[in-house]
Amino acid sequence: MDLRFTQKTVKFGDGKITVWGYIQYGGVREICRQDGAPSHTSISTSKFLKAKKIKMLQDWQAQSPDMNIIEHMWGRMKEEAWKTKPKNIDELWEACMTAFFATSDEFINKLHESLPNLMDAVLQAHGSHTRY
Repeated sequence: MDLRFTQKTVKFGDGKITVWGYIQYGGVREICRQDGAPSHTSISTSKFLKAKKIKMLQDWQAQSPDMNIIEHMWGRMKEEAWKTKPKNIDELWEACMTAFFATSDEFINKLHESLPNLMDAVLQAHGSHTRY
């Protein structure tokens, strides 16, 4: 399962960085720093989706850890990045990149392998919170 177009905001003092990334089974991953403009809600993207008659979920919780395994990756990245005690935004970004790519392929694979259980738990909870 390829989890693209997923973002996480990491805050530092008065500033913040917005990180976009994806993870794939087998450890393939990518991360980049954004300027804070969410591409998935831009006017041009909205027009494109409408022109192509692509229907979107209206009430989707974008950062729901119950349905988005990359949220666990963001949590680990953030925890490891803060251990370096970054002094500015650039150091925070460097720490985030280091932590993201240092995460083991095994961890990423386990996240993907948890999907069937995760989906069962969400169904059993009728969409409410789960232990995930």
